[in-house]
Amino acid sequence: NKIILQNDSGGGGWYAGFGIATNELSIYSGGNTVFYRGINNASAINESLRIDSDGRLLIGINASGQADANLQVFRPTGTTSRLQVGNVATSASGVAGIDFCPSNKVQGSRIECQAQEDFSTSANRTADLVFFTRSNGTSAEKVRITSGGSVGIGTENPSAKLTVDSGTTNTCATFQSSDAGAVINIKDSAARSSIEQNDTTLKIIADTDNSD
Repeated sequence: NKIILQNDSGGGGWYAGFGIATNELSIYSGGNTVFYRGINNASAINESLRIDSDGRLLIGINASGQADANLQVFRPTGTTSRLQVGNVATSASGVAGIDFCPSNKVQGSRIECQAQEDFSTSANRTADLVFFTRSNGTSAEKVRITSGGSVGIGTENPSAKLTVDSGTTNTCATFQSSDAGAVINIKDSAARSSIEQNDTTLKIIADTDNSD
């Protein structure tokens, strides 16, 4: 059961329409499929969204700006644009995330916002941001940014602003430069000290008088 509209009397031109099948409403288009708003005022008709002939969903624009971007969302006015993904239900274990599936429709990495409270009131709105990657078939947390701004690599419970847990690997972190010198600065409100590797020389410099 279909209703088809064609742009020539011979039936060989561009067409569009819609049909009904079992448990399905189908929309047909020989090119782009465009949805408009404001149709009660001919002078104020505005395009809301478009599915172009290659299947890309475009919101806020009428032509694709990147061939391999299947979803393109732009705010026509203003300088701030965001996407929201979330839940209506109230839960202290709520999760909102995005999965990245590089091949075979299988998730390879994931970014999640994990609720630590139920968000029922402004005083109960706390969440962590968590990054997952998949290795040999297993997806696991790799990096967490807590609600307090602490970063945990290899741990879900960072005990400082940056906590790195390498597990059974003895090398926890590597800091390097592309030339002969590499420096790590340690600074508080009074002074700065440094650990420096310069060629084959290791220097530990304590700035006890705040002169450097």
